[in-house]
Amino acid sequence: MAWLGAIPRPATPPGKKAPADPPPSKSRLETMREQGIEPPDPFAEIPQIVEWLMEIGPIEASSAGRAPLSWGAINEWCIGSGADLAPWQRRLIRRLSVAFAAETQRAEDPDAPHPSAAAPIDRPAVGRAVRDALAAFKAPRA
Repeated sequence: MAWLGAIPRPATPPGKKAPADPPPSKSRLETMREQGIEPPDPFAEIPQIVEWLMEIGPIEASSAGRAPLSWGAINEWCIGSGADLAPWQRRLIRRLSVAFAAETQRAEDPDAPHPSAAAPIDRPAVGRAVRDALAAFKAPRA
C-alpha cells in the first residue's frame, strides 16, 4: 500500500543537487491507473487489522515529517471508536505502522521495486546453513 501511494522523487543525476522544491508528481497508483493498469490488491492475512490501521491512518505527521503511529494515537482511536483491541492487536497495528512509514520513505526512490519482488538469494549462505543444520542433526547427542 505504501509503495503504491508513494510519489517517487525525480531522479537526480550524479554530481548534481536535487531541486530545492521539486515539482509535485503523481503516486504510482495514479500513474498505473492512468496507464490502464489495475494495481495488485495488497494481500493481508488479517484484513480486519489492516482495516483498523487504515481507519486510524497508517502514519502521522511529526516535526520530522512522516512518523509511525504513536501509542497514544492508537489508544485514542480505541477509546474514540469503542474498539476493545487486545494488546497483541495494538502491537501489531504499531508494527504495521512502523513498516508502512519505512516503506513510504523507501518507495520514494524512483527505482524502488515493489515490496513483493523477490529478494536475491545468497545461495552459498543457504548451502552453508543447510550443511551446518544437517551436521548438527547427525552429531551424536549427549
